[in-house]
Amino acid sequence: MERAVFFDRFYISSTELAQDAKEPRGRYKEIEFMAVVIRLRKEGKKNRPYFRVVVTDKLSPRDGRFLEMVGTYDPMGKNEGMKLKLDRIDHWIGKGAKASDTVASFIRKARRTAKA
Repeated sequence: MERAVFFDRFYISSTELAQDAKEPRGRYKEIEFMAVVIRLRKEGKKNRPYFRVVVTDKLSPRDGRFLEMVGTYDPMGKNEGMKLKLDRIDHWIGKGAKASDTVASFIRKARRTAKA
């Protein structure tokens, strides 16, 4: 089984570490895997919700630390309430990130409107 090393926000595989003859120094922490998800992060105020679409570690809290912000969603917005960076979303999905059900429906809608 391949092990990974997670240093702050950088992922280093065990094969990359094997190429380095020296022992890694610093605050390295070994983990089995890092499950990355694309989900909504709630912001805004009372009775005025606003969401950011973020790429985050699956174990982090809903409004906790994230890796990258890839869009916004304003459910109370009259015009376009949803803005997504589809190129960055494709990048993260290509690396193995899973989108939540809600974000997956947003991505489908955004792709349909991009084609039209």
